[in-house]
Amino acid sequence: MKSPSLTALALVLVAAGLPGCAANEAASNSFDGSVPSDGGANGTDLGFFPGADLGNPFDAAFAATLSMTMRTPTPLASLLPTSQELDFDVVLNGATQMNVESWLDITPRGSVSPPITAGFLWTASPTGGAGAYSLHVIPTAPLDDLTDYGVRVIDQRVFRTALATGFSTGSRPRLSSATLNAQSAGNKVWIDLAFSEPMNASTVGPALTVSSGGASIAGTVTSSSGAAYRFDFAGGATGVTGAITLDLASSATAQSGTPLLLDDWDSPTSTGADAGTPFFEIVFPNVPLTTNVSTTWTPTVN
Repeated sequence: MKSPSLTALALVLVAAGLPGCAANEAASNSFDGSVPSDGGANGTDLGFFPGADLGNPFDAAFAATLSMTMRTPTPLASLLPTSQELDFDVVLNGATQMNVESWLDITPRGSVSPPITAGFLWTASPTGGAGAYSLHVIPTAPLDDLTDYGVRVIDQRVFRTALATGFSTGSRPRLSSATLNAQSAGNKVWIDLAFSEPMNASTVGPALTVSSGGASIAGTVTSSSGAAYRFDFAGGATGVTGAITLDLASSATAQSGTPLLLDDWDSPTSTGADAGTPFFEIVFPNVPLTTNVSTTWTPTVN
């Protein structure tokens, strides 16, 4: 049997590794460098060496990928000025600074506009080790007001998303995270809510409904800051019969007076009408509340 040429083998690799091209490729990954000796995702073999490995040279090429987090502004924050600058923590892992600058995409959400242009200031991290830097990004022109900006970085060496987050200029209040917590054998259960900007405290409680098995759960709403709220279950885990659902009506308003936005980035949250008022809904995983547990929902940014 004639052996495949190196060129043909390379083409097979590209076809198998690119998103959407391989039948056995997980939708959320292109290459999985965390799986030893695997060019596919989640331990999936590429198929032309059944149950086999592509070898150490292939593995080494994808062993380390870019690590990048946005430090300023807080991810998914809103009420930001049009003069907002950005700060990132970066670990290059073999990439170059020029790579990162070209891979960084800051674009108005849902727009066909090109990414913003910016200047870059790199500072070596004194504690992060080799390849660790702080990156300061200065847009060359004012940002658009009342606009959501997606911030994305794809490590083009492996076609893997290194960062997917966002921020908003002007008042565009959303729920940034919700964490369901249980302690003391279920006697103490609560949900921590974080909003993208300070909210009007008198509107959050009436707009919030927590339920399980179709029945509302009694509780109290308190605030530790303008953007942080807590819902305490009055009876702990008592009466909780299934997955916990959290609804927020658009009657909740920011301190600016702007109603809560229901399109929480790219999350599959449902909206509808609750007594005539549109609402936002998430469902927590059905976790046992009689043990110490903490599970967090955050919006998806594609």
